[in-house]
Amino acid sequence: MELQKEVDGAEVLAHLTLNVPNYYGDMTQRDLVAELAEYLAKRLDALRPDEASAARVLRELVKNQRLG
Repeated sequence: MELQKEVDGAEVLAHLTLNVPNYYGDMTQRDLVAELAEYLAKRLDALRPDEASAARVLRELVKNQRLG
C-alpha cells in the first residue's frame, strides 16, 4: 500500500521491520516476506497489476536490503 502511494523504499522497509516479529533476528522471516510478496505478485498480476508491481518491488527491496 505504501509503495503504491510512492513512499520511499527505505521507509517501507523500516515500517515492515516494525510489523514482522523478529525480522532481523530470524533470517527466515525476511525470506518469508520475500516469498509472500512474490506469491502476491503472481496472484495479482492479472487482477490488479498495480498491486502486483508493488509486491515485486517489495520483494526486491527485501532481497537487496543491506544488513549491518
